[in-house]
Amino acid sequence: MKGSSLYVYFLLIAALALLLLAAGCTVTVGSPGNGAEPTQAPGAVDTAVALTVQAKLGQASVTPAATAPPTATPIPATNTPVPATDTPIPPTATPVPPTDTPVPPTATPLPPTATPIPPTATPIPTTATPVPPTDTPIPPTPTLMAVIPTTIVIVTPNLPPLSVIHKITLEAVRNESGSVRSNGAVRSVTNVGDIETNDGSQAFLSFDISGIPANAHITKVEVDFSRFDTLGNPFSALGCLRGYQQNYGSLDAGDYYTGHALGAILRWCSAQELQQVVEDDDVRGALQNALGASRFQLRLQFNQTQSNNDGVADMVRLGSPRLIVSYTQ
Repeated sequence: MKGSSLYVYFLLIAALALLLLAAGCTVTVGSPGNGAEPTQAPGAVDTAVALTVQAKLGQASVTPAATAPPTATPIPATNTPVPATDTPIPPTATPVPPTDTPVPPTATPLPPTATPIPPTATPIPTTATPVPPTDTPIPPTPTLMAVIPTTIVIVTPNLPPLSVIHKITLEAVRNESGSVRSNGAVRSVTNVGDIETNDGSQAFLSFDISGIPANAHITKVEVDFSRFDTLGNPFSALGCLRGYQQNYGSLDAGDYYTGHALGAILRWCSAQELQQVVEDDDVRGALQNALGASRFQLRLQFNQTQSNNDGVADMVRLGSPRLIVSYTQ
């Protein structure tokens, strides 16, 4: 409450000063006896401040403007120093005591404005009306199931056994082979052509096939008459050499064939052809038909000309004729 009284006191002094200014008074500020001359206050605000200060210090004097005549005499400056006064000047800043009434806080908390929105999803009631059970039971529909017996037949093909290819080389049997001349002479050598006397000569070959089973299947026959030599020029003088199947048995003079024979299964028209080892299907077929017998026999002759009658021997001399036979059983 003391602070409030001082505040009212200052307001009263300020109001008094304003009244004096309005009445034309002069405010003199200074300490008594310090030589200060009066001055006219420049304004209401400065006068109020000065009055407040002088009133606080108890040194303010208010003199009416009419009673303070101006003096024309200047105040000489004095060299006398102003003695310091022993009276301390109290501080003008009066601390404002705290008031007993607490000031309530002005910040009023705002309530939250976010109002929760209630869910708008309205559950849709189910429209399916349960069907009440009927009193009449529905009989089950009988299902007829036919049991069909299944028989699994596993057919195993009767595969033939693996065929093993056998191979055999048939050499001409020496004592069953030879040559017969047109003059009836029988020779043990296998020569074919003509001789110096212009007589023809035919060769005969005998092969032992008893080693081949009668039920064998001959797949291939290779004819190898490559081991030979010649006298004269038989292929140029007498034509092509041909071979015929002939089962002659034991060789004799009656086995010589006169004329031009047909049904040859072998044919060579040059020494170069005779040197080749060739596969011959005609010989294979003839040998297949001969299975079951013990011998397969051939006659070789120059069918076109028996002799060219030049008195020169033109002859092919066969060394070791052979047949290479492949078969399965």
